[in-house]
Amino acid sequence: MKTKMPNAGEPTEHSARSPGVRRWQDDAVAYVAVVVALMALGVSIWQGVLTRQHNRLTVLPVLFAYADFTLGTEESGLFLANRGGGPAILNSSMVSLKGKKAQHMTHDGWQAVLRDGGMSLKAATISWRFEPGAVVDAHDPILLLRLDKGGTVDELKELKQFVQKDLRVELCYCSLYDECRRMIYADDRTTIVPASCPHDSIDMQ
Repeated sequence: MKTKMPNAGEPTEHSARSPGVRRWQDDAVAYVAVVVALMALGVSIWQGVLTRQHNRLTVLPVLFAYADFTLGTEESGLFLANRGGGPAILNSSMVSLKGKKAQHMTHDGWQAVLRDGGMSLKAATISWRFEPGAVVDAHDPILLLRLDKGGTVDELKELKQFVQKDLRVELCYCSLYDECRRMIYADDRTTIVPASCPHDSIDMQ
């Protein structure tokens, strides 16, 4: 059986289809390249999101207040501590008694609250006062209000009652990423809630 040979210049079936096949192959390769690039971009963006979330959690401050009363020690009273991984930048503060006017946590504000509570200013010493922009590092606790070393047992009981039952302390603070929380100490319990932290509207003392 003789095979018919194509005349010179006559396109074969293979050569006639080659340009279309090549275009399809080129298009397929281009589409695959685009898909791979988009997937790589998506993975990169997702990794960036996870890294940012990790960094935020790493430096998130966690403020809480607690009372510790032991007669005869230099550190007996109300403490503030940062148990988070980064510094807490203080924005606003409030200290008050139940049903009484709120004060800023300045020296005069503390004194006003102590007087409202009938506390002896000799027995209860103001150890720390709030300043906007102050930083509370994640280190040793800060003693806010303490009993003097010469305090009596009755004065210790009075201060303990005052702190654990009557006193309310609020601090609004932010992280390095400007994520803000409000710490509320009341009834010997600390609560932390998300918050924006505008400066308090009550007058500074």
